[in-house]
Amino acid sequence: MSSQLYFQLITPLIFLVFAMGFGLIYRYTSDQDSARYFAISYLFGAIAFVLDICRSLIPGIIDNMVSNLAYMLSAGLFSVALMAHYRRKKPWAVLSIIGLVALCTSYYFMLIDDDMAVRALVLNFFGSLLLGYPVIALRGMKRRPIDRLIYWVVAFTVVQFQLRTIIVLMIEGSTLSEETYSGSLSAVTFQLLTSVSALLMALALFAMFGMEIVLKLRRNSETDILTGLLNRRGVEAKLPEFENALANGVKSHGVLVFDIDHFKEVNDTFGHSAGDEVLVACANLLKELKVEQSIVSRVGGEEFNVVLYNVDENTAKLVAEYACSAFSNLTHPAIDNKVVTVSIGVALWDVDASFAEATRKADTALYRAKSGGRNRVVVARTKIVQFQTRGAERRAS
Repeated sequence: MSSQLYFQLITPLIFLVFAMGFGLIYRYTSDQDSARYFAISYLFGAIAFVLDICRSLIPGIIDNMVSNLAYMLSAGLFSVALMAHYRRKKPWAVLSIIGLVALCTSYYFMLIDDDMAVRALVLNFFGSLLLGYPVIALRGMKRRPIDRLIYWVVAFTVVQFQLRTIIVLMIEGSTLSEETYSGSLSAVTFQLLTSVSALLMALALFAMFGMEIVLKLRRNSETDILTGLLNRRGVEAKLPEFENALANGVKSHGVLVFDIDHFKEVNDTFGHSAGDEVLVACANLLKELKVEQSIVSRVGGEEFNVVLYNVDENTAKLVAEYACSAFSNLTHPAIDNKVVTVSIGVALWDVDASFAEATRKADTALYRAKSGGRNRVVVARTKIVQFQTRGAERRAS
């Protein structure tokens, strides 16, 4: 097998393998819509190169027209895929206009003024415009190292399309024709550099998808599915930062344990779906506290925890009181716009105690809040009820 035939066969195979790979990513991670466009893009690339191999079996005009269309679709869909992946508007109109101009111009120099060299120049120029659209549109999106790698691989591909075409046509432009194209320097360099570029881009994209899938799996394992808050595993992943702060001079953190009052009655009266809506609404309220560097979690059932970074007892109590007041004014449409209050236990986590010990103290304070009438805040090691506001009393005042 000659080296030329080897490259002719290996290039569509590379495109086809990666088309299948992106298709599998889309199949098993359907939220990655860009993977679908990458798969279709690589599939059209494979079709275009197969048509190049079959030049002797298909009438030249038909082969050229279909293969040119496939090349343009491959480049355009790749740009759409990149834009979709970075949550930018898909530029269908712009890319369609570029592709249409490219095809019309190439067909003119095929059917009316037959000039193989000009046709090659036109196709490579407009193909690089299609592929290069994200290089301009996404120039401010290179946040992660993998994003920068993908950006520069695409930019390299665009540049090499232009430079390779100009250099090759300067060397053999006058002798290039349909009969000589298959064995020409233009064909060989196009197949070789396109194979390398496609391989580099696909490997970088697979690395990016792999990182994002792992990150998603990790995030799902650390997140409560219903509320979107951290679960116990997610809390444990963030605790080392708080422990290190205590070891480096921070005096204390606040631990707040929330429990929704009479939540069983909500489920029994209105059903578990209504109970879930109440849980989500309560979680959203806690998210809106937006205390810097705090950990907000749902640790099970109707219980939520908040860990406040670098606060003293007074600050922790004030945050708890604010939250208790906010809950007592929150109505829930799913339960006939009734109010569901919370009881809160507060404790300090300092260098002399572990997080588990501080949580146990907050749990004890929560029990006292529950037994003392609910809808209130109790601070650990304090017998005085620190805050008390009943929802009905507040609405009546």
